[in-house]
Amino acid sequence: MPRPFLYAACLVAASLAIPSPLRADIVETLDDIPTWVGSGSNRAGFVIDWGDGRAPVAWGYRWDGSSNAENLVRAVDTADVRLVGVLSEFPGFGAFVDSFGYDRDGDGFSTTDADDSFGQSDFVDFWEFFTAPTSPYDGSSAWTSSDEGMSGTMLADGNWVGFRFDAFFPGPVPGPVPASVPEPSVMLLLGGTLLGAGVVGRIRRASRAK
Repeated sequence: MPRPFLYAACLVAASLAIPSPLRADIVETLDDIPTWVGSGSNRAGFVIDWGDGRAPVAWGYRWDGSSNAENLVRAVDTADVRLVGVLSEFPGFGAFVDSFGYDRDGDGFSTTDADDSFGQSDFVDFWEFFTAPTSPYDGSSAWTSSDEGMSGTMLADGNWVGFRFDAFFPGPVPGPVPASVPEPSVMLLLGGTLLGAGVVGRIRRASRAK
């Protein structure tokens, strides 16, 4: 095998062998969640599913003492710059979700970016709130649609809360969550390597034609 082609093939193999960023293990327990906010001995899981055919996203939340689901949502929204949440307060009812946006490609969130996820509550679609006493992904419990609202939902160690954007009530529950997703830089490296391999192949064919 000519050296340029062998070199390109080795680069492709090396890129495909990169382990962690290209894995897509499914979150089953709190221990599988890669991103955590807060501190304390208690833990809860938080999932958002935009219902747009893309993978839901999960975060973990730690706290001591007492806390509710609203505190969890606000803590995650503050800590993760990729998540853009807008909440409204209704006297006597607590906080409701107006919208959730998520910057999936690392270039800053925009409602006009087709690569990002966004859901805005209106008269048709809305954010349905779900709770689970333990993980809804390992068979120990299941998501339940909640009419308590996040402000009135007190958290206990091991709880999960989630939102899914949909037009139906009760609608589909939040779907399975990948424990990790490809980093943009790694995907760029892989794409560049494959492009390089294609260029080398064209050079070889041109050389043979001479």
